[in-house]
Amino acid sequence: MIAHAYGLWAHEMAAARPGGGDRLEEVVRGLFPDAGGNRFAGTADDAVLLTRGLLGDFDAGAEADAKGLGTLYNLAALLHAAMLRSQISEPDLEELLARAEAEYAGTLASGELARAQVRDGHVGPWDVTEVENRAVEGGQIDLGALRVPVVPGVEIRPRGD
Repeated sequence: MIAHAYGLWAHEMAAARPGGGDRLEEVVRGLFPDAGGNRFAGTADDAVLLTRGLLGDFDAGAEADAKGLGTLYNLAALLHAAMLRSQISEPDLEELLARAEAEYAGTLASGELARAQVRDGHVGPWDVTEVENRAVEGGQIDLGALRVPVVPGVEIRPRGD
């Protein structure tokens, strides 16, 4: 939900900007006075790449994945920077997360998610039986565009309902 909420925020902020130029890139680069330091593990270019991938640019998503940018840590850092930059209150953040969850649930119910994940005749996200063993790599579980750290005692059960 963090990825989807951040994507909603970035899309809405870009749409609200006056026309001309790459509004999404301007929005994401505008986070870096707040996202700098130890929060986002990458550059402003990396953040733009990850954001484009989250918003459906398959090539950007593949490049962000190859760079290992799609981590929960990075997504949380971008959403945190968005909160600081836009001065999002806690109730507004809860509303943004609720909208993201509702939108995602609607996408799952419609079957649109499965259609959106088709690329070059293949459907993802991939599991161990479909590609080389990438499921646990460097202490992280690969969930496609998101890699989640493996933490002892924590069980991750992705659900599609």
